[in-house]
Amino acid sequence: MSNDVLTPQLLALYNEIEHLQQCNARLAAENAALRAQTPTDTDQAEQPAPHRLAQTIIQAIIEAFAANTAVIDADGAIIAVNRAWCAFAEENQPIQGNVNEGANYLAVVDKAVGEASEGAAEVAKGIRVVLAGEQERFELEYPCHMPWEKRWFIAHIARFTVGDEVYAVVAHEDITARRQIEEAINELMDRLNLIMERMPIGCALTDADLRFIYWNPAAEQIFGYTAKEMLGQTPYATIWAHLSHLHSESIRQRLSEGTIPPHGAGSVQVKDGRTIICEWQNTVLRDSHGTFVGFLGMVQDVTERVQSEQMRQELLDRLNLIMERMPIGCMTLDTDFRVTYWNPAAEAIFGYSNAEMLGQQPMHTLIAETQWSKLDVLMQYLMHYPKNECGVNENVTKDGRIITCNWLHTPLYDAGGALIGFLAMAQDITERKESERRLQHAFDELEQRVAERTRELSAANAELSRVMRVKDEFLANMSHELRTPLNAILGFSEMLYEGVYGELNSEQAQKIRTVEESGRHLLQLINDILDLAKIGSGHARLIIETVHVPEVCESSLRLIKQMAHKKNLAVLPNLNPAITTMQADGRRLKQIIINLLSNAVKFTPEGGQVGLDVSSESGSGLIQFSVWDTGIGIAPEHLQNLFLPFVQVDSSLARSHEGAGLGLNLVAQLAEMHGGSVSVESAVGQGSRFTVALPWESGLPEHVRAEAVASAEESVTSASDSRHAPTRGEAPLILMAEDNVDSLEMLLEYLELRGFRVVVAHNGEEAIQLAGERQPAIILMDIQMPRVDGLEAIRRIRADAELASIPIIALTALAMPGDRERCLEAGANDYLCKPVNLKLLMGMIDNLL
Repeated sequence: MSNDVLTPQLLALYNEIEHLQQCNARLAAENAALRAQTPTDTDQAEQPAPHRLAQTIIQAIIEAFAANTAVIDADGAIIAVNRAWCAFAEENQPIQGNVNEGANYLAVVDKAVGEASEGAAEVAKGIRVVLAGEQERFELEYPCHMPWEKRWFIAHIARFTVGDEVYAVVAHEDITARRQIEEAINELMDRLNLIMERMPIGCALTDADLRFIYWNPAAEQIFGYTAKEMLGQTPYATIWAHLSHLHSESIRQRLSEGTIPPHGAGSVQVKDGRTIICEWQNTVLRDSHGTFVGFLGMVQDVTERVQSEQMRQELLDRLNLIMERMPIGCMTLDTDFRVTYWNPAAEAIFGYSNAEMLGQQPMHTLIAETQWSKLDVLMQYLMHYPKNECGVNENVTKDGRIITCNWLHTPLYDAGGALIGFLAMAQDITERKESERRLQHAFDELEQRVAERTRELSAANAELSRVMRVKDEFLANMSHELRTPLNAILGFSEMLYEGVYGELNSEQAQKIRTVEESGRHLLQLINDILDLAKIGSGHARLIIETVHVPEVCESSLRLIKQMAHKKNLAVLPNLNPAITTMQADGRRLKQIIINLLSNAVKFTPEGGQVGLDVSSESGSGLIQFSVWDTGIGIAPEHLQNLFLPFVQVDSSLARSHEGAGLGLNLVAQLAEMHGGSVSVESAVGQGSRFTVALPWESGLPEHVRAEAVASAEESVTSASDSRHAPTRGEAPLILMAEDNVDSLEMLLEYLELRGFRVVVAHNGEEAIQLAGERQPAIILMDIQMPRVDGLEAIRRIRADAELASIPIIALTALAMPGDRERCLEAGANDYLCKPVNLKLLMGMIDNLL
């Protein structure tokens, strides 16, 4: 609520209160005059006239009173009443009985009942006290309500004597009007207090000395001073302390004269030391005679509003500065789309000055007349559906040039949410459009060249895929062609060495061992080539498991022990006992260590030393496998090519060390697959140290076996159909499907010497037929065979319910990635890669039977 509204209301209330107070003062003066006219004992004593004369005088006196007046004797009997008493007695006789002359007033009063009984008893008590001489006067304000109205009276009782006789004057003054005025005043005051207490504006009243006589809660909240702290204080001691140098009397004089502005604003220091900004309105208060009696001050804390206004003005100034310096053309339009602001950038873009554009419709000025119809539709649309609108238009400048502009129209609203216009922003994008056109042309040319290059790359990729496929097929065929003769070589060598064909002398045994070792060496070269092919094609997978490090190291050392013994080399292992297990592919880890140890033995002269150190640096999370030797060493210029495939340091025709140059490359790639690395330190003539660092806890995910080396430890499913078991005394029947004569001869002789009966199938069709006819105990199935291959033969056998449970071992020279899985998926129980390890084959057969 504003000060302008509150002040007239408060002034009206104050004037009404002042009028009621004046009425009350006049009533009080009349009461005092009545009391002064009541005769006293002294006055009565000064009347020496006879008794009759006294009564006449008394009657004349009480008739002059406006109040209901009676004179009673010492016993309470009424001896005289005035007309006002008679009129009241007649009016109320049905209620209070006879109270005229001759009646005993005390007796009537004593009999009073109902609401008036309490006041009547007090009056009777006062009469008796006065008649007894205990006090000269008695007054009592009491209610004497009638059924039809509420009344209030003041009882005035005074004692006097005539001679020896005691009398009392009893006057009942009707003060109902005064009480009604007082109640009205109290009600108005209560209402005024409620308004003042709940008013959100600080209100304070002072007296004529400028001391506070009222301080509302809103004032407490604004200034921090409570009413208790402020009542009786002047503003100069509190909120106007900064004006204490001014004489308060001069301020009072100016207030009373009305020369101080009735309203204003300024800074005020509150109780906690903060400075706030207040708006105030002072109203001078005067009594009915025009005398200054104080003032009413009404205060509002407008600090936030003033600060907001200041901030708003700062923002407007900043916005104006931004708009003036913005490189984008900006203009504001009213709802008639006429310009109300036009910034310098707009002048620079379109060539029109601010003075030329104010009040104009820029759309019609800047757009060709042929487009005005579309423009009018847009303007109507913006008025009915105001929202942000973007668009690109061709515009005409003052000098007639055609430019391309990017436009944005944003609606503007007032505080009440009413649309008041638009902000239009324009950016000259003529050069950008031209650049985009040139760029698009260049892009089209580039796209064409990319398409041509893509076609070339696609052709190259197709050719590369063909070459890779041919390479894989070549490796697979080479593996098969090499493994097939090796199968016979190693098989017959193993059978001869075991004495299957009779005992051999030591020289014969040594020659057979040499043949076997040479075959094993050739097989290792084939395996290394296949491993590199698998890694290069992304088919190699690690089988991460818990590996017992000492066992892997000891097994690797045993495999090179014979080689080292031939060269009289000392093998010195140094394994940290704290390193027991790690997460790795155990077979690949063993392959890494054996390759490094084999190289160390190969390149160390007779009588030298070879060592294997296993250690771990604290906190590194890595295990280091170091293989060192005292061999020929490596020149620094050769170190960079050391881990490349098919590269050897000594590659001349006269080199003294055999090998294909695959081992170190395989070591490096297997270490990298584990998330590790390999490094080398070497000096010519002093030896070398190769260190492979692998994570102790592998961060690689465990993979499902995509490849595996068949081993005797693998559990296989045994045949459960008892009808394939041999009868008592009869050797088990084995169906062997094999098309290679040498491999067939070797396996046939070995199995027969081991006590098995063997039936031979030379192709897949024959294998299926013989399986149905002979019901073998186990089938050894070659994969690459004429007519029907081994995989298809396995599938057909498994499809026959009578043959489905016969155990099948796939014997094949196929050793490429996925070959084992394809065999098992077709229905084989197990898989063994050629050249066949005869002992391993026997273990599988025993498990499956």
